[in-house]
Amino acid sequence: MKKYFMNLRLLLVLILSSFGCCLCTSQPEKTSNIKVFCAASLLPVVTEIKAQWSKSHGEKIVINAASSGILARQIENGAQCDIYISANKDWMNYLSKSLNLKTQPITIASNQLAVCAPMETVLDSLDINILLKQGLASATNIAMADPGHVPLGKYTQQFFSYYAIDNNHLKNLIHTKDARSTLRLVELGEVSLGVVYLSDAITSKKVKVIAQVPSISHEKILYNSILISSNNSSSQIFLNYLNSSENKNIWIENGFSK
Repeated sequence: MKKYFMNLRLLLVLILSSFGCCLCTSQPEKTSNIKVFCAASLLPVVTEIKAQWSKSHGEKIVINAASSGILARQIENGAQCDIYISANKDWMNYLSKSLNLKTQPITIASNQLAVCAPMETVLDSLDINILLKQGLASATNIAMADPGHVPLGKYTQQFFSYYAIDNNHLKNLIHTKDARSTLRLVELGEVSLGVVYLSDAITSKKVKVIAQVPSISHEKILYNSILISSNNSSSQIFLNYLNSSENKNIWIENGFSK
């Protein structure tokens, strides 16, 4: 009788094991999501590279685009993120220190500043010195990103300081929440001029570049990326893909330098 129960128990174990294996093999393989937090000005190029990636990879890329400062705060407060791309080294350093990240950020692209106007403006392309004397003084309102939270705003503030432009020279200065919002105000004709990233201006069909801002007037505009989470092995692969020579033309066509 004892041997009978032992055999019965063995039989049950085998049946349950087989059932478990059937469950495992019958379920479709789950693909992981790669969460990318990127500066707002990078949304078009990261979206385009994402589309290329999706043609040959199963992992889904989820993009969260906002100002570098907002994104850093979100990650610091527990938002799930695999890759962070900042338009400002200060926010990158802040987040690295806050999270005690061991990996080092890498520079994946650079950018320039430009002064743009709505497409229907009577202003033509001007030398920056002429623009400073004529264009800014005659503009009814000017959009710039908030220098307290947005890298674009910080670079714009440095540009203004370099040329000794103060509130006496500017009329109705409007601060925006990020780079894309600044461009949007110009596109809608809500402002006469806006200081934006060159990449945003040249890819928009609704604004005209009035002047390119000399890089000597502000810090270098570098986009740095870092791996936040190592739990998803595909994150490093996608980060490498973003920075690969295969996608160099996508960056250049969107107004960035590689």
